[in-house]
Amino acid sequence: MSPSSVAIKDVRDSLNSYPKLSLFSNQNVYFIKGTWEVTFNNIVIEEYEIKIELSEKYPEELPLVFELSNKIPKKADRHINPKGNACLFVDDARWEIWPIGSSFLNFLTIPVSNFFLWQVYFAEYNQAPEWGERGHGEKGIIQ
Repeated sequence: MSPSSVAIKDVRDSLNSYPKLSLFSNQNVYFIKGTWEVTFNNIVIEEYEIKIELSEKYPEELPLVFELSNKIPKKADRHINPKGNACLFVDDARWEIWPIGSSFLNFLTIPVSNFFLWQVYFAEYNQAPEWGERGHGEKGIIQ
């Protein structure tokens, strides 16, 4: 089983805003690969090679985002989960940040964009941006 044709159409349409990302499928498994650009004043300040995996339950189940260029240390303090995917937000925040029914474009422009912007800031200043962050696991849920 794979995501619905309506969900895949939304992903395809959303990728029109991100020309360096492409949708692929392999035996009804869908994923996006390409270059994620972090920009400031229309200037690219960092690029990451990424992969976004869509489960068969997408969009009810969150896509998994992986940074492939190894520019981000694979550890919890950099918001990378043990399986290697990005920790975009704590599970309980999904309904606020990317509720079911939201477009894939919103997924890219809010949690994915914020994740990589946070990473660029942290790499430059060796601290979390002033807009804050939540803890991991139970601590993050309580916060």
